[in-house]
Amino acid sequence: MENKENRIRARIMVDIDGYLDAPLLVASGEDEKADIGQLLTADGIPFIPGSSMAGVLRSYLEQAAGLREAEALFGTLGWAQRPGENRDKDGKTLEFQSRILIYDTCLENSDPARRDGVRLNEGKTSDENMKFDMQAVETGADCRIRLEIIIRESQVTDTLDAAIDQDLARVKYCVSGLKRGSLRLGARKNRGFGKLEVRGVHYRTFRMENRDDFQAWLDWSWDQADAFDGSEEWDAEALLVERPEGEHCMQIPLTLSGTLLIRSYASPRWGKESGSEPDRDMSADCGQLTLKDGAAVIPGSTWAGAVRSYIADLARQIGGFGSWEDAQKALEPFWGTWSTGRTRNALRASRLVFEETKISGGHSLPVYRTAVDRFTGGAARGALFGETLWAGGNVRLTIRWQEQGLDELEKKALPGMLLWAAQGLGSGLLTVGGESGVGRGIFEAAKSVLLDGEPVEKEEAYLQAAARWCRRQKEVQDGQNTADHVHMRAR
Repeated sequence: MENKENRIRARIMVDIDGYLDAPLLVASGEDEKADIGQLLTADGIPFIPGSSMAGVLRSYLEQAAGLREAEALFGTLGWAQRPGENRDKDGKTLEFQSRILIYDTCLENSDPARRDGVRLNEGKTSDENMKFDMQAVETGADCRIRLEIIIRESQVTDTLDAAIDQDLARVKYCVSGLKRGSLRLGARKNRGFGKLEVRGVHYRTFRMENRDDFQAWLDWSWDQADAFDGSEEWDAEALLVERPEGEHCMQIPLTLSGTLLIRSYASPRWGKESGSEPDRDMSADCGQLTLKDGAAVIPGSTWAGAVRSYIADLARQIGGFGSWEDAQKALEPFWGTWSTGRTRNALRASRLVFEETKISGGHSLPVYRTAVDRFTGGAARGALFGETLWAGGNVRLTIRWQEQGLDELEKKALPGMLLWAAQGLGSGLLTVGGESGVGRGIFEAAKSVLLDGEPVEKEEAYLQAAARWCRRQKEVQDGQNTADHVHMRAR
């Protein structure tokens, strides 16, 4: 007997057109070219697997709208993972498959980018064995995300139009997250990677019970020139819906008052020499990190490391922590796990997203130096080296976070700490990049700091909340240390 509940009533085809507004890394594991390599097709084209895209979209929708909404589109996770949560009125376990098909997303017109990573200690020197490199996809690559939604009889509880509108609203919410930058793709999302700029979205609906629609669907193809002629469209502005509750963004405008050096070493990149970029001097040993168009950038990881280190030092002084390391551990509810050697269950991700920032204006500045022999006072033999610095320009540091799970004090303390960093950057006390000891990486405040698009009001209340939180964390840490000491003595 035919199961009418499984009868397909409609299919919705969604085409999302965009480009990378930040580097992207969908890791394939270690390879011979880098410690972390980008996933490529057999033809060498970088791509995002449909399974990865589905996981990101599902997670975002579940976080925003709840488990039921996510399962209505992406299916259940299975009784073994969520026992007892999906049952009908008779107590029988309910499971159903995903109704959304997500195709692999190829990144066209892409360039490979090499990014170096290193972990720094309190003295801004690299920790031993903490250097690694990554092969990512450079900013600017074009991409088209393709989704197909199937609506069955069982999903039509009112009218077919209502069911279609409901599914489109779910997808639109996810696409809006992509447009705002709160939904990101791939690895290192909290450090500026994976931001997609959405140009526009087209969608076309085929009603299967309509003969003309059914025939049109049979003849239809994603790649045909008129695939979305006459279709519905969400323009870019329409996707900037009201910001979801608990989602925040701080923007700190700055001017580079001197020179900057975020090192990129003059070694061959994959498929392209690094010296082929504009303004790159091949005779230099290292130079400021730039994009393929020659624009200088400051990675999110650089901002995150500098800001966290600065705030940890202030927290140590204000909260009375015994060491910089203790202060770093206290910041983990906001910045994620800092220390090594922790069990997997004890690890936590950073709550903060530091955007990669492009420097507007300025110019490259080649500099050559020699090391001085401290015994003779003359130039050390063979110690001539060159650097390409970046001089001048403006940046806008953007930091995003979600406040779900924070108590009332933490909701004010987190922006208060970021205001500490804004004050440090504006006064030159917080420097960014290499060679800060000789005047590199010093900024000046350019305009007012913005919180959720508006100038910060009652700044003092945020700063005081940050100080109170630090002192509270010190009390918590002292209590844990006392409990651990008692436990050790009892053993």
